[in-house]
Amino acid sequence: MNFAQIIHPISVEEFFNDYYEKKPLYIARNSATYYHTFLNLPEIDSYIQLKQTFSPNVKMAFEGKEVSPLLFCDNDNDVAPFKANPQKMLALFRQGYTIKYDKLHQTYPPLAQKISALENEIGIHIRTSLYITPEDSQGYGVHTDRHDVLALQLNGTKVWKVKFSQELLPSKYFTPIAVNWAEEGVQEIHLKAGDFFYCPRGLAHDVFTKEKNSTHFTIGFQPVYGYHLAEHLKEMLYHNVFFRKAIPNNFSDEKVKSDYLQQWRNNFAQLVEEMNLEELLNITKKEHLSSNLGFEKDKFLTAFYEPNESDEWMLNASISWQFSVTKVGCAVQLNEGIHDFPFLLKDFFDKLSARKKANLADLPSVLNTVQKMKIVKRLIKLQILIA
Repeated sequence: MNFAQIIHPISVEEFFNDYYEKKPLYIARNSATYYHTFLNLPEIDSYIQLKQTFSPNVKMAFEGKEVSPLLFCDNDNDVAPFKANPQKMLALFRQGYTIKYDKLHQTYPPLAQKISALENEIGIHIRTSLYITPEDSQGYGVHTDRHDVLALQLNGTKVWKVKFSQELLPSKYFTPIAVNWAEEGVQEIHLKAGDFFYCPRGLAHDVFTKEKNSTHFTIGFQPVYGYHLAEHLKEMLYHNVFFRKAIPNNFSDEKVKSDYLQQWRNNFAQLVEEMNLEELLNITKKEHLSSNLGFEKDKFLTAFYEPNESDEWMLNASISWQFSVTKVGCAVQLNEGIHDFPFLLKDFFDKLSARKKANLADLPSVLNTVQKMKIVKRLIKLQILIA
């Protein structure tokens, strides 16, 4: 099933011109089995029961909050990731808990091939989730996603209560604004098996079931945004002698500061003018589609890899990460959460961000070899570094 079939009868051109990043799209089909060729429920059910799945890719939620994986996983070693226990999950499901499988396409081969084909067809990186919710219950509360979502209803009925928030096109760098549900413009959509709903980011939604269980599959768009192109500017600034100069300090007079700011504007404008934007666009899109095969690249090699002091490493292009400097150190945000590191690793993370190779010598000289290797092993375990 290609993208045109997923959104039929709307054409691909009409979807991207009239709906994408603009407004929601609801398609009622009166065909309960429409998406069963895309995702076979009996096969998924058998796969979930027989396959070893782990938290955090498996989650459970109840009345608006995710619950501890210790409630539905085996934790013999008390060390994450925890292996999900289907019997415990089923018991909680019968009590009203929602089951959520993230990144299902990365471990289920038939789905991996289909998602890879979709990514290549539309040129957008895709994330996937499967939600299984019992009748008369709610897993996740009112929220606004920071990525566009395509919901494919596979079984049962899900009620979507939706309303646009005030913020236009929120991203991971912004916190969505709370929505006043008492205002006008609230819609309630009953998504039945075979139906389709496009939920653009910025659309607040409250999703729940009534008299029927529900299973729906989501395709999340993670495209290249305009600000991604600017991320490549950072490396270019390193190679420009003007931007390597110190900015005026407290003892500089106002004319020096004013002249510097004007020079900064002129040099920056010239740098942007000299950029090959088409090449940068192609490079950036390729980086964002680097994980389009679905499977976690080199997952098993990484698991058994033991780093050596003479090795070189680079940033794992198949993961989504964000590096920032905080008041207390450095923070690396991955899909599963934020990981803190000491401030002295800032230059090391800057080098990784620039897609450059790194070795032990690039880590701060105040650290000894044992300390450096400990940091490297942690980054490899988090799948931030690859050899």
